[in-house]
Amino acid sequence: MFVLGKSTTGGYSLHTSESGFTSCATMQHMPKQITAPYQSATVHSLASAKWLALSLICLFLLVFSGCSYSGPYAPPPASVKKPPIYPNAQQPQVTPTVLYPDIPSEAITFSTTEKSDSVLDYYENVLTKEGWTLSNPRREGRIRFVWNRGCPLYYLDVLTKSESGGQTQVELKPAVSLCL
Repeated sequence: MFVLGKSTTGGYSLHTSESGFTSCATMQHMPKQITAPYQSATVHSLASAKWLALSLICLFLLVFSGCSYSGPYAPPPASVKKPPIYPNAQQPQVTPTVLYPDIPSEAITFSTTEKSDSVLDYYENVLTKEGWTLSNPRREGRIRFVWNRGCPLYYLDVLTKSESGGQTQVELKPAVSLCL
C-alpha cells in the first residue's frame, strides 16, 4: 500500500504501508517533487502526479479484482446447500449453517474406514462434474473447491484426518466470499 505524507523539508513523500490503502485526495495541492523510499522520482507537473495516483489506484484494483468472472452467470449447484455425503460415511453429522445472503447450507462431518486419498478422489470426481473447480492443489489431506461463475463465490472445503484404528475423519465446510 502507498501513503502520501508531508516530509520535514516541506515536500511530500510516497511511502509503502502494510496497514491499509490511503487515498490521495489532496493531489491538486502537491508540489513538483515526490520522493519515494529508496528511489527518487521527480514529477514535472500536476498532470504527472495525477497520472501516478491513477496508476496506483488501477494497480490496486487489478491486484484485488480476483473475484471477477468474465463468463455468463451460472447459479451454483445444489451441493452448495447440501454437500454430497460420502458413500461409505459412518455416523454422518449434519450441522445446518447459513451462507450469505441467507442461503441455507450444511456442514457435514463423518468417519470412514477408507484412506484420505480415496475420500478426496471421490469428492474431486463428483464436485468437478457439477462444475466446481479446484481452488488449490490437494495438500495434507485437504482440498478446496470454488464455484466462481458469478458473485458471490462459493467454496467447499474437504478436510480429512487419519486417526488410530484405521479411521479417517472427514469434514465438509461450505463458505462464501463476496466480490468487491
